[in-house]
Amino acid sequence: MSVSVRHARSTDAGDAAAVYVSSAEHHHQLDPTLYRIPDLDAVTSRYRDRLPTTDQGAALLVGDLDGQVVGTCQVRLMPKPSGASMLKPVTVAEVDVAVLPDFRGRGVGQALVAHAEAWAKEHGAGRTMLNAHADNVDALHFYTERLAYRTIGTVLSKEL
Repeated sequence: MSVSVRHARSTDAGDAAAVYVSSAEHHHQLDPTLYRIPDLDAVTSRYRDRLPTTDQGAALLVGDLDGQVVGTCQVRLMPKPSGASMLKPVTVAEVDVAVLPDFRGRGVGQALVAHAEAWAKEHGAGRTMLNAHADNVDALHFYTERLAYRTIGTVLSKEL
């Protein structure tokens, strides 16, 4: 079994939504104060309305394993920091990857991120960034140990 990565098509809306909801379930277990599980039909409708991606600043990739969509990766270009920012004026691409639980550890996430990074570079990005919850130990290990991402900060949250 080898994973193929391609741009999502409108016919992938239901499968992409199932991957997203599965990821939401995982995140909800990690932190129910922050995450919720959205309605599958609503997510499917959102994907159906947006696919295929026509915006040059974003792409939705799918990981296909023997004809089944088992992962997704959204990559989108962020606005370049202005001259008034302390951040270097480098275009950053934000990457968001999700893989169905039964298919983790099979190279799906790695293939999706590699394609997202290539897409980002082709579209002028000089850096990619992604977010992971502090309690998502497996994802943090995957990003830092397997994909060579590094932690550059911490997001803090407080319920009001």
